[in-house]
This record gives sequence, structure tokens and C-alpha cells, in this order.
Amino acid sequence: MEIFLKKHSPLANKNNPIIIDIGSSIDQSRFNTKLSKESVENILAYIKFGKEYKTKINNVNGITEMYYRNYQFKFIKKTTEFSIINTVDTFQNDKIFIRTLDVKKDSFIPPSVSKYNSNKNYDLLTVTINNSIELCIYDYAQYFQCQLIIKKPVAVNIITTIINNIQLTDTNNYIG
Repeated sequence: MEIFLKKHSPLANKNNPIIIDIGSSIDQSRFNTKLSKESVENILAYIKFGKEYKTKINNVNGITEMYYRNYQFKFIKKTTEFSIINTVDTFQNDKIFIRTLDVKKDSFIPPSVSKYNSNKNYDLLTVTINNSIELCIYDYAQYFQCQLIIKKPVAVNIITTIINNIQLTDTNNYIG
């Protein structure tokens, strides 16, 4: 994990973010990101009460995401975002799945699509840690998802400390 993060962390930005999913590995090609409410509460308690972190909290309700191939359509309140997302590299262990992405936004006219591969509706709680790492909690009706999103270069030891402590606070309350 550290080798992967050392390679990609200096290059992180809003167009090349590092996405770290918290969950459990099913096998080499599948990863379960569905978490219970208890797991999310444990993760939030660690971040909230960690005195070494400066945090800012933001909540957005009623987000809809639709995917068609590598196209992402995101509807937040009265705005629409269109992105083309490609996965550059991945790393997986028993409890985390890390992806580096290439995101292209705003320079394309969205295609007209009538059938989507997937459709997601959720509420989003974003906790910004030290003004550099976003902890995103996705609240779907039946389960939660938790991601760390890195959009600017961050020291690898800070990232690994947060990941390791989140893994320690999580009590394997996965759904599915």
C-alpha cells in the first residue's frame, strides 16, 4: 500500500484523485463497500475526536448519480455535472480498495443517453480532514459507503495513519 501511495500521492489533484474505499475483499476482482451504521459511526468518532485533525463538515441531501460506460452524470440540487472517468491504477487488500482516476470534466457536451448501466440515489456527508483529505460517507437507504478522497498531494504517512486507524476502529460490520 505504501509503495502505491508513494507513487500516486504526489500526483493527486482534482482531475487525478486517489479514491480509497473502506470495506472487505470478496476476491481479487470484487470488493464489498457496503457498511453498517455502526461501522460508519466508529469511523466518524475516530475522525471527530482525533485531536491531530482539523475537520470541516458538509452535508448534501438528494444526490443522484447515473453511469453509462465510463460516463458519470451527477445531479445535485439543480445542477448537473458530467464527467468521463477512467481508472488508471488500483490496489486492494482485505479492507481497502484504492483507485487512481483520470477525470475529465466541463470540456465535453454530455451525450444523450436513455438507458444507464447503474443509478444511485444517496445523501452525502463530507468531512474534510486537514483541508486536504475528504472522508465521504454515502448514505443509501439500506447501507452506507465510506471513501477517502485525496485531491492534492498529501504526505504518505498521514494517509497511512488515517487508513490504519480507520481499519482499527471498524468492527467488520459489513453488509452483503
